[in-house]
Amino acid sequence: MSDPGGKKKDDVTFDDQIYNLLSDEYVLYHINHENERNQDPKADPNNKKYIFLPPGGGEWTKEHMNYGFVSKKENRVKFYNILKKDDSLRLKGYSYVFAAWIYDGLKETKNSAEIIYEGNDDFIPNNNDVTYIKDIRPLFTDCDQWNMKEFVKMFDLHNYDEVKNENFKIYYHVKIRNMPKGGPMWSDKDINLFAAWMYEGSKEKLTNEVGSTISRMVPRFTLKDNEIDKMGYPLKPEDLSFTDHIGPMFSEGHRNKMHDVRGFLDFEKYESVNKYKVLILDRLTRPDLSTRMPKNNPWPKKNIYAFYAWAIQGKNSREDVMTGPTDPYDENDDDYIKMTSYFERYRDLADIYAKVQTVVMNAKAEFNGDGFKEADVAANVDVIVAAKK
Repeated sequence: MSDPGGKKKDDVTFDDQIYNLLSDEYVLYHINHENERNQDPKADPNNKKYIFLPPGGGEWTKEHMNYGFVSKKENRVKFYNILKKDDSLRLKGYSYVFAAWIYDGLKETKNSAEIIYEGNDDFIPNNNDVTYIKDIRPLFTDCDQWNMKEFVKMFDLHNYDEVKNENFKIYYHVKIRNMPKGGPMWSDKDINLFAAWMYEGSKEKLTNEVGSTISRMVPRFTLKDNEIDKMGYPLKPEDLSFTDHIGPMFSEGHRNKMHDVRGFLDFEKYESVNKYKVLILDRLTRPDLSTRMPKNNPWPKKNIYAFYAWAIQGKNSREDVMTGPTDPYDENDDDYIKMTSYFERYRDLADIYAKVQTVVMNAKAEFNGDGFKEADVAANVDVIVAAKK
């Protein structure tokens, strides 16, 4: 996921996005196909509620999609329900944009006045509903949660009730991108997803739904695909520096918790990270999530590989583009041996995780997903360790 930085997310407007969305040939086909299928006498009676015919009957065309008609309460929710009913990621993504349009003020153009949503559209629940434990909780990292609860002392982002109560405030701040503090900032898609969660009633979970405590958000910096080889290792390890590559991997939340509260190392300072890099690499690569750092927001493989490559440059790894590493490690050096063993431990587990994940995904496909959650595999590293044995 790319970090949009501090640039405010533009309001969704009818002219810029909603008209094009509803005029998409795939969307028109989907709406017309739903109408035809659900009008069949043999159709499931429960699906009759999705029938939505254009004025005058017939089939929907892009000529029907005008602002005055689509923005009416009784019409906009019907469009949303039909879009959300489909299992395709494309149409679900469109429904999230539609929800953001509603919360951004139902504007026709960027200069239009806002229409405040009163929160009472007749949304039809289904199995595609956005929920806190499945979709929203994974947007908040441990650092986000700690910053808001312990540092800013406002509310707990890992508590459903508190997030629900503060949802409008959260939506506003992630949209203008002054939250999460220190980044990474949410993508437009994530913000639209949060709007859809609010529009659908801010549900905690569906029946028997199991969520994950693993955040899917990535650190602010990751190596680009053209900067790594097929195994995920940096193409030029000697070019990695603390200022340009390693420092940006640590969020402001990491620094606040480790330095301001615990009085320990300072992730913003080269001297501190270079001094404790053996300890840091150990914590980054531990198989036990309860002692791994970050606990519920593990770094992607690219970042682990980059940190290791930087750490073993020498006893004093490269600080910036103006300096180079000094005191190269001897292969028998204790710190070098420790870091290499930590990295190999992580690499072995990463390979096993990929194999276990493939098995689980195949099982999900075979059993239509019943009882299988990919997030469960990511959350339970002990299962992966057992697989190694």
